[in-house]
Amino acid sequence: MSWILPLTSSYRDNPFYHELIWGGQKSWVIISQIRTISHKRLDRKVGFAELGDFNKIKEKIINLINEEKFQLS
Repeated sequence: MSWILPLTSSYRDNPFYHELIWGGQKSWVIISQIRTISHKRLDRKVGFAELGDFNKIKEKIINLINEEKFQLS
């Protein structure tokens, strides 16, 4: 299984948007729209984030999960 995070070229003032440079252009990862898919469906490498961006995105995912747990309690 793999986690997929969509990119957008439109910024919104939202704590679950993370800015990064992708393909030479400014983009934003939409953390709140994370999806899980089978890695067998991926025919080719889509791409990788820089380590610094990856760590910040990972932290935001953890915060999203913790926020959801808090709201469900």
